[in-house]
Amino acid sequence: MKYDFTLPVLELNDIGEYEVTPWALTVKEFRGIYDADKRKDKKKAIAVMLYVAICEDYSLWGLKLPNHKLLEYARRHCGIDNIEKGWEVHNGIRTARERYRELQGYVCTEMQMLFAAEKSIQSLTRLIVRITSDADKVIEKSQLDGGSVEETKELIDDLLKKTDKLSDRLDTLRKLQDKISALRREEKMAKIRGGGTAGPKERPEDSLIAKQRNA
Repeated sequence: MKYDFTLPVLELNDIGEYEVTPWALTVKEFRGIYDADKRKDKKKAIAVMLYVAICEDYSLWGLKLPNHKLLEYARRHCGIDNIEKGWEVHNGIRTARERYRELQGYVCTEMQMLFAAEKSIQSLTRLIVRITSDADKVIEKSQLDGGSVEETKELIDDLLKKTDKLSDRLDTLRKLQDKISALRREEKMAKIRGGGTAGPKERPEDSLIAKQRNA
């Protein structure tokens, strides 16, 4: 299946099979995936890069599967299980996914801003959770008087409420990302329809989105 990826990480060769592009090899995180594959044909590296791209490319977000379903879909369609039984996602792949998200932000300024905001909210949420956890431990071990314990518990409750609010903001950001990605896809389709013949990587009938719509 052909995909309309935002980043040029994979390209079709003369016999219609994917290859990792020279551009992808200039990105440290992607190069790490390539170099880790000791096979001469680099089939594992190609499958892993396909997994990363399917998981993170915002041009595919219109399908909007729940996260666990998206991971299942990516794994099933990248072909990694045919190459390595029991394959597991490790930190290098998670880092490559984060890098993919970051880089495609440069293609779309709005998306870059939303990604940055999303990362900040996630970091702040983790910080609040850690603070509340540490405060709980202090209460358990300390000899605070009743008033101090009550004040600390109130502080914890307030922090947890802020965490919920941050989660709501994160959901809002992701909805905005969906809208922007849909707009970008529509612009791409309009450009294809507006002039000339689309190339093999641009034909919407070959894209995952088109296949899903026609299914």
